[in-house]
Amino acid sequence: MDGAVHNLIATTFLENSSYHLATNHHGKLDVPYGKYIRALRCVGCSNVEFKGGSFPHEKWLRVLELTESSVLKLPDYILQLKHLGYLKISKFTGLVTLPESVGHLKNLFHIDLSGCSRLAALPESFGDLVNLTHVNLSRCHGLTELPQPLQKLGKLVHLDLSFWSCFEGIGERLGGLTNLEHLNLSHPCCHLVQHRSDLQGLKDGLCKLTKLRYLNLSACLNPIFNYPQSQEDSLKFLGECVSGLSSLEHLDLSHHTFLFGLPASLGELSRLHTLDLSGCIRIRKVGETKCLKIIIDPSKCRGLESCQFVVRVDEAAYRSTSNLAQLEVVDCKELGISCLERLQCLEEAQRIRLVQKQKVERLKLCWTVGEARGSTKVDENALLGELVPPHSLRCLEICGYGGETCLPAWRIRCNLREVTMEDFPRCVALPPLGLFPNLQRLVLRRMARITTIDAGALSGGNIEAFTRVSKFTIDDMVNLKEFKFAAVDELAIQKCPLLSFGSLPPRAHRLLISDSDQVMSSSVRAIDGVEGPSSPVTELVVETCNLPLGNDFHYVPSFL
Repeated sequence: MDGAVHNLIATTFLENSSYHLATNHHGKLDVPYGKYIRALRCVGCSNVEFKGGSFPHEKWLRVLELTESSVLKLPDYILQLKHLGYLKISKFTGLVTLPESVGHLKNLFHIDLSGCSRLAALPESFGDLVNLTHVNLSRCHGLTELPQPLQKLGKLVHLDLSFWSCFEGIGERLGGLTNLEHLNLSHPCCHLVQHRSDLQGLKDGLCKLTKLRYLNLSACLNPIFNYPQSQEDSLKFLGECVSGLSSLEHLDLSHHTFLFGLPASLGELSRLHTLDLSGCIRIRKVGETKCLKIIIDPSKCRGLESCQFVVRVDEAAYRSTSNLAQLEVVDCKELGISCLERLQCLEEAQRIRLVQKQKVERLKLCWTVGEARGSTKVDENALLGELVPPHSLRCLEICGYGGETCLPAWRIRCNLREVTMEDFPRCVALPPLGLFPNLQRLVLRRMARITTIDAGALSGGNIEAFTRVSKFTIDDMVNLKEFKFAAVDELAIQKCPLLSFGSLPPRAHRLLISDSDQVMSSSVRAIDGVEGPSSPVTELVVETCNLPLGNDFHYVPSFL
């Protein structure tokens, strides 16, 4: 029973009325004070009859539940209960149809016909039940099309069609139920060839359900995805199904074994917080969504290669906790974790055991940048110390770090080849990057308080530090003045207005200078002092630098 029914039963007790339960009863049933009860539940009471005067009076009964019966038609007494609000007729395995008089139950707000496997149609009068908010037709296998009377139920908010067969007209008829908030279309009970064309119309109906908050499509779209077509067409179809669902909070896409990815439009659903991908064994990438809190059981997505995870906080819990624990079971090739400032304690980071995720080759750790960041409960350098990367890591990117020093206690040997560090507004000391012997590419970007980059200071005592670095990019370092570094194949310097090389420019085969006037001026003069064949720079690329013509460019060596 749902919450509204429990509230209704509770009200009956407050009014000195009663609730009666009968199980596995056959024959005549004697209900004490029967005509005064408001809630009656009979489970497994096949062909039950009520002794004279013991059936609840139509004036009082509000909740009636009859389950597991083999009767072929509804008992007549049900159709007289004009004040009935909740009716459950579940697992009536012999029931084929409902009488037209069911439309007289005008006060019904909840009807459950689940498990009535032979039910073949609903009467036209079903559409007269205009107060219905909840309809359960789960496992009603005899329904081969979505009943037309459902379109008249303008107040309907909850519709369960799980384990269904009613493919025909599904898109058009669902589209009329514009107040739906909960829709379950999971696990169709059969997949015939003609069902594929019916399912293709589903997108036309779903896109109109703008109030939908919960959508269960588990195994529903397999006829679409399993059909020989491109992965792009499958993603396009899925995107068309969900792109208009602006209120969606929970989406179940589990058990789509031929779903290879997720549409980009999924990331635009600003209220989506729970995504179930259990059994989607060929999913390779989960992109970042605006509000996603939970990805249910991604460990069963055996093909998952990329996961972009956003940390969220559950404020409704007894103790505020983040959703980071969801990553405990994730081990994929590319992992991104953003909004790290939302972590509530270091233990949350410890729990995911990042160092044990030996499939991870690319890792991105991000704090929010700017005013949207908010307060931070966990020391950021201590947090980095807990997020120890695995030995398998090749590329590391850290964004938005807010500490003054970035010196995590990573006592491991890893195979890092690329490091990107950007948006460190308070950092005054860079980590000893020279301790990574295999480092080949290094990017430092938007570190406003860094004034000097010195290879010696960054070496960590490693005499072979940076010997393999082939490309070094320095970007938007507005206060950087000194750069002392060993030879590098390619050096890119962008938006560094105060930087000057002086008389000893770095040895680089390719030097790119952009929006850095002093670097350009000092580089040209320094290069001119070196004879052509032995010059450290063999290719110079200059972009948007303000250098006075006629005064400096005669210094550029002729062989460049």
